[in-house]
Amino acid sequence: MRRGREPLSAARLAGWTAALGLLLLVSLALGLAFGAGDVSLRALFGGDPAASEIDRAILFHVRLPRVLLAALLGGALTTAGVAFQALLRNPLADPYVLGVSGGASIGGVIALLIGLGGLGVPALAFAGALGALWLIQWIATVDGRLAVFTILLTGAIFNAFSAALIYFIQSLASLEELHAIVFCLMGRIPSLELGLQAPLALVVVGVTAVLFALGRDFNALTLGEEGAQQVGVHVERVKRMTFILGSLLTLSLIHI
Repeated sequence: MRRGREPLSAARLAGWTAALGLLLLVSLALGLAFGAGDVSLRALFGGDPAASEIDRAILFHVRLPRVLLAALLGGALTTAGVAFQALLRNPLADPYVLGVSGGASIGGVIALLIGLGGLGVPALAFAGALGALWLIQWIATVDGRLAVFTILLTGAIFNAFSAALIYFIQSLASLEELHAIVFCLMGRIPSLELGLQAPLALVVVGVTAVLFALGRDFNALTLGEEGAQQVGVHVERVKRMTFILGSLLTLSLIHI
């Protein structure tokens, strides 16, 4: 008889959390240490009298905001992925499988094609993502219930449609517009000032806290939807909240 997985004890959870926290700190240190220029990390703490103001400017105003933003966005995507995996009961689920990123890509590419600049690209990308979110949720709702596997299939189909539409738009673009579209789709991590990262961090932390509070409901869903309902879980509400909050975390990338 095959034994199931043993529950994660508090001691093992604390150990894994400490190990991952240490790995995060190492990653941040590596992000600060390596870059286009040779900068001493001692300038970060003011312990190197030979460090120039340029070194400190590079560390504090270019590299530090960039690595912190990368950690924040990576945490948002990870949290969304875990939530979708718990909801769909599929370890292969990820934030992009629901088609929200496809809608954002279409919006951003159209903004570049019609010559919008500045905040026009993220604004239109955000609108495209919200439109995709509404469309997929509408298609996946059957008799007032949000069908989980229909969401998965609809998202995959919408992503394929988005890719085809983007290829078509690229065929209409000029060489300069094509370069802008390619770099936009590749993504980037800019040196966003720490003050501008604060609203994004509040959204990510708040949404993460709500999803964490749904942990018991996610555990109950491992029994199946009927089993979860029998132990008092409002399955439809949990599905819609997870779908919307996970998509909101994915939309946080459009901030940049």
